[in-house]
Amino acid sequence: METKTLNRRVFLGLGAACAGIGLLPRLAFGGAGEKPHFFLEILVRPGWDPSYLFDARPLAMRAAGIAHSYMADEPAELRDARGGRTLTTKNFAPLAAHFAAGRFSILNGVHMATSFDGHEQNLNFALTGNPFGGESLLPHLNAGAGAAPLDYLQLGMLYGMNVTNGAKSAPLDARSGQLLVSAVAAAPAISATSPVVNFVMERLAAAGGGAGAFSRGAQTMGRGLGDARGLAERLKGIALDPVPDDGDDIPMAATMKYLHQCFAAGVTRSALIEIEKDIDAHDVETAKKQPETYQDIAARIAEVLDYLAGNQLDPSDPTTLLECTTVLITSEFSRTLRQQAQPIDATGTDHNPLANSVILAGRGIKGGMIVGAGDQDAVGAPVADAHKTFDLDLVKVMGKPFDFGRLLPTDALPATYDARNYLTFASVANSLYQVFGVDSSRYWTLGRNMPVAPALAGMLELT
Repeated sequence: METKTLNRRVFLGLGAACAGIGLLPRLAFGGAGEKPHFFLEILVRPGWDPSYLFDARPLAMRAAGIAHSYMADEPAELRDARGGRTLTTKNFAPLAAHFAAGRFSILNGVHMATSFDGHEQNLNFALTGNPFGGESLLPHLNAGAGAAPLDYLQLGMLYGMNVTNGAKSAPLDARSGQLLVSAVAAAPAISATSPVVNFVMERLAAAGGGAGAFSRGAQTMGRGLGDARGLAERLKGIALDPVPDDGDDIPMAATMKYLHQCFAAGVTRSALIEIEKDIDAHDVETAKKQPETYQDIAARIAEVLDYLAGNQLDPSDPTTLLECTTVLITSEFSRTLRQQAQPIDATGTDHNPLANSVILAGRGIKGGMIVGAGDQDAVGAPVADAHKTFDLDLVKVMGKPFDFGRLLPTDALPATYDARNYLTFASVANSLYQVFGVDSSRYWTLGRNMPVAPALAGMLELT
C-alpha cells in the first residue's frame, strides 16, 4: 500500500476524529424494516450572494444605482407551476435540468438572525437556532432505531461554530478518512478479554460513579470504548481510493464517493460539507470576480446532485441516493445590494441576514418549487417600514411577508416587524425535523417568548 505522510492539517483532523470516535455511544444502524434515510448539508461560506445564481435583480436596477451586478447579461425569469418566481443568471445553467426534473426547490427571502450580521452569529443560528450557539439540529436527525455511531461527518473547519450538545461528530474528509480507514484495517483486533482494556474499563467505571462533569465524561468514554470494536468493523467495510495530498481542495467526486461508502456502511447518517470560496466580497476587486466564482459554486452543487441522482445506495436496489437523502444547501446569510456611498459600478458587498436563500432536495421534499421572495426586486418596488427598521439606507434585500398556506410571498407592507409573518430559517429547520420524525419538543421557536416556527407543510412529502 502506498505510504502516506501525515502533514499538520491531516494530523489535526485525525486527532480530532479519533477523539470523537472514542466518545461514541451506541452502535445501531437501521431498525427492523426501516428504510435508510440520510441527511446532507452543504454550507457555502463565508456568506454567499444568491443574486449570482437564482435570486438575481434586473440590470435596470444597476442603471438606476440601486443594485450592483457584475453579470453582463439580463437575468431570465424562472417560474414554477404555482406562481412562484425568481430571476436566474447564466450561472444557474448547470442546475437548470435538475430543477426542471423536480429534484430540488429554491427558497428565497429567508430571514436569518436579523439582529446580528456577523458570520459566527448567523452560522450558529443556521445550525442551532441561536446566534450564540446551542444544540445543533444534526444529532437530532440521528435518533431512534436507525441511529448511527456518528451523528455526522464534518468536512471543513467551520470556524466560529458554537455547538454545545456533545454531538458525536468527526472532522473527517475524504483524505483523512482514507488514512483512518487504512489505519483501522491494519490494526489488530482488540480482544474482549484484553487485560489492558479491562483495566481501563474498570478505572472508567470507578471514575464514573458520581454526578459531576468528570464522572459524566468517564461514563461517556466508557460507553465509547465499549462500542469501539463495532465502529471499527464498520470502518473496515469501507474501501477508499487514496486522495492525493496536493492541496486543501478535495475533488467533489472523491467527497461524494467517500460519503456514499460511509452511508452504506452505516458509519453515519449525516454529513456537513463546507464549500469555502472567496465570496466575502467587501472589496471591489473580489466583488468583480464573483460571476466566475459562482460558476464554480454552481458546478459543485450540480456535481453533488448528479452523483446523488445517478447512484444507488445498494446496487441491488433501484433506489437512488437522492431518493433516500434529504439535502440542504445554503450559507450563513446573503449579501447586500451594494455598499453605502459607493458608486454602483465600483462597489463591494456586505453581510445581509434579512434575506438568505436555501436549496432543499431529496427525500421528503417536493421539487420544482420556488418558495418566498425578497423585496427591492425592481426599480420603484415599494419597501415596507418594517424593512427600514433594520436597514434605513435600503442597501439590503429583505424577505417579503409570507403566506405559509400558499408558500408564496405577499404584497403586504407592514409598518412593524413580526417574525410570525415572514419565512425564517427556523421554519426550514422544523421542516427537516418533520421529515425525519423528530419529536416536536425539539422544534425551533421564532424567538424568545415566541411560538414555534411553522413547518413548510406544502413542500413536504412525508412517508
